[in-house]
Amino acid sequence: MRRWLARASRFSDSTVTEPRIQIKDPADVPNQTWECLKWSGSQGATVFTENVTLGSSISIGASKRGSRNIIPITGGTTSGKVKGKILAGGADYQLSGLDARYTLAPDDGEFIIVRNCGSGALVPVFEARTDGPYAFLNENKYLSSSPGMGSGGVTITFYERK
Repeated sequence: MRRWLARASRFSDSTVTEPRIQIKDPADVPNQTWECLKWSGSQGATVFTENVTLGSSISIGASKRGSRNIIPITGGTTSGKVKGKILAGGADYQLSGLDARYTLAPDDGEFIIVRNCGSGALVPVFEARTDGPYAFLNENKYLSSSPGMGSGGVTITFYERK
């Protein structure tokens, strides 16, 4: 125990050296809403399709926003205009409908953050690098199919919104 305390005191006396990284919330960028986007429209051209693999469901029960069920996302693949894989670590944080949050890793080394949620109509929100090949997804002009049965989980198709 004394040896651990002696080591811990050495760390408390240390200082952070350069370079330091500060993360700031940009003032000119709107925050994402807690509520799911609710846009109408019909499905246009297919943008890409996912096969999402899922883990076992976890029942949380009553929470401050209602009863919640969490389904871990363990991976998957994408095809179409976004070809690659789905990283493990996301989940569908079901509250009153689908509320999935996860990351796509296209084959070209980019990353795309996805939030696909809604009750009935699903409206995805994408976050991709603004000067990257998937910047077109940042425009929020898309709709999602409801999840269908897929290999090891579900299949979801994303469409342009008409």
